[in-house]
Parts: sequence; structure tokens; C-alpha cells
Amino acid sequence: MNKGTSSRLAVAAALCVSAAGVLLPTFNGYFAAPRDCIRFGRVEFAACQPWGKTTVIENGIAIAALIAALWITTRGSTGSAVWATRLIGAAGAAGSAVGNIASAIGMEPMIAIPLATAGAGMAGGAVALASSRAVPTWRSTLGTILGLTLLIWSIAYLLRDDDRVLPQGGVLFAFPYAIWSLRLAWRTWREWRPSLGGIRYSHHWPVRVLQVGTISVFGVLLFFIVFPFWIGSTFGVAVLGDPGVEVTIENATGEPIMFYEVGRRSSFKIQMETAERREWSWLLTGVYTPEATDLLGNPLFCRRYSDRDLRQLRYVIRIIRDPGSGPEPFPSTSLVITGSNTDMRVRRPRTPMGPPAPDSRRASRP
Repeated sequence: MNKGTSSRLAVAAALCVSAAGVLLPTFNGYFAAPRDCIRFGRVEFAACQPWGKTTVIENGIAIAALIAALWITTRGSTGSAVWATRLIGAAGAAGSAVGNIASAIGMEPMIAIPLATAGAGMAGGAVALASSRAVPTWRSTLGTILGLTLLIWSIAYLLRDDDRVLPQGGVLFAFPYAIWSLRLAWRTWREWRPSLGGIRYSHHWPVRVLQVGTISVFGVLLFFIVFPFWIGSTFGVAVLGDPGVEVTIENATGEPIMFYEVGRRSSFKIQMETAERREWSWLLTGVYTPEATDLLGNPLFCRRYSDRDLRQLRYVIRIIRDPGSGPEPFPSTSLVITGSNTDMRVRRPRTPMGPPAPDSRRASRP
């Protein structure tokens, strides 16, 4: 086996390993882990065994194999774009390896996880650069999109404040990445070279108009169909419908209360008996302001939570007596729900009756 054949074989094998390293965590980590491991944030997921450990190890292997394939491919090449690709890729592989190994051995997750995420993002930037211009045999629109997706995902993941667990690159990233890497492995083994001429249009203008129109319509339809799902996968937001979160409310005040989901100025409240626990589905808004009063309307409890706070509380809110935490009592107009009965009551504040005000017209008469 000559040197060129061994290099192609090494690149193809590394790309296959990278594809497996991205696919496996999606199935035996993110989707296979118990719901509580995913629900309670990144730190809980890192400590959730064996799913957390296998996921970070496979993520690190995927990035390392990808950058190894890139380095072998660009060995002996020159140019500023090639050197930038190699350096960015090496830095990304190092960060991903250190961060994922640190997570696997149980080091501080709030340091290890951002380091691994930043490393994956740098590797994505290297792939985007290689697929767009730096490496001729890697030139691919799909490769550029996947590299930019991994880079954008890492930036968004580092800036998130809700501590949500997402697969590397996003929920839908693994499938197109596996297709791209396996196709690139096959092309590398077959010594494929991309055509640099681009799309060739017909010289006859009716046929050219049909070609351009077909490609344009297909591109627009693909954009409006695929782009919303790309947004949902990369940024971890809902594409269809309103996302919700399940919260448990526990009345620990020692007396019946009125519980308000979004503050006492809300028109919707629920009566809870002493020591009662209820499951409540809230819209995922990012900021939550539950309040509670006694049955006379005196404030007992007032808090402000973020998504991260709810995860730290394991989505259980205990209502305790803390009158000083809320504003002054507010006379509410309310929809009261007690058990299965619905009672509409309009409560208006009573104003003291004083002497009637003097008639200005009479007072002006001499």
C-alpha cells in the first residue's frame, strides 16, 4: 500500500469514526437518558451515569477524528486559508478533548462543559472554512452549512442562561452530519475531485429560464421548510406550538391559600388547601412570578424565577409564609377555581362613605 492510499484510508476511517461519534450520543445519550437527567440541566446530565459519561466521550472522539481527517488531508498544503483551518481545528480539538475528558472524570461541569462547547464551535468554524475555500476536496455547500451550524450552536449554547441540555450541534444535527461525513469518506477513498465550473446552464434562453426558475422555486421552498426546523434544532426553541414546563406547587403555609401563576394582578388563580400539591403546566416564558395570598387577600408569598432557578429547584415550588416578599395587597378581579367547581366573582375594594362633596354651582352663588 503506497503512501497516498494509506492517507486516503486514514481520512476515510477518521470521517467514519466522526460520524459514529456524532450519531451515537444522540441515541444512547440524549434520547436514551432518563427524563430527569435532561430536565434538570447540564450539571445533572453530566453526573447522570452512564449516559452523561458516554455522551461526552463520544462527542470528544467525534471532534478529534474530524480534525484528524482535516489535518491528514491538508498535510503538505500551503496558503493562509489552509494554515488558519489547521490552527483553528487543532485549537477546537484540544478544547473539546480537554473539556469532555474533564466532564467524564467528574471535574467542575461549569468549567468543563463550556470548554468542550467552545472547542466544538472552533472545530465547526474550521470545517466551514475548509468546505468553502481552503480544501478543494472538501468543498461542499452542506459541509459549509454544517460547520457554521456547529459554530452558531456553540455560541448560542454558551450564551444560554437556562442551563438546557442540547445534543452537540442541535437535535437534528447528527443526521445530516453523518450523511456529509460518510459521503466525504467515500469520495476521499475514491479520489473524487469537485467540479469547479458550478452549475452549467443551457445556451437556449427558454431552457435557461426554466432551469433558473426551477432552482429558485426549489431553493425558496427548501428555505421556508427547512429553516424553521434548523432554528428550532440549533437554538433549542419550539417551532410549532407553545412550549410548556411542568411545575409542582406545594402549599407549606399551614392554611388554605390562593395561588397566582403570574402575580396577583392576574385574573386567574386557584385555591389550594393545606399541604396540597398540584401539578401545573406553565408556558415557557423564561421569567415566572408566582404569588400567593390567604383567603382574605393578605400576601403570603411572592417570588421571581428564571428557567435556571426552576431547574435548580427541580421544578418544585414550596409556598411558605413570607409576607415581606410581595407588594402591598391588591384587590383582585378573579376567576376562582376550587376543585371541579368554577365560580366567577368580581371583588371590588370598599371605599369609605364620607359626607357628600359640596356642589360647586351652589357654592358659587352669593
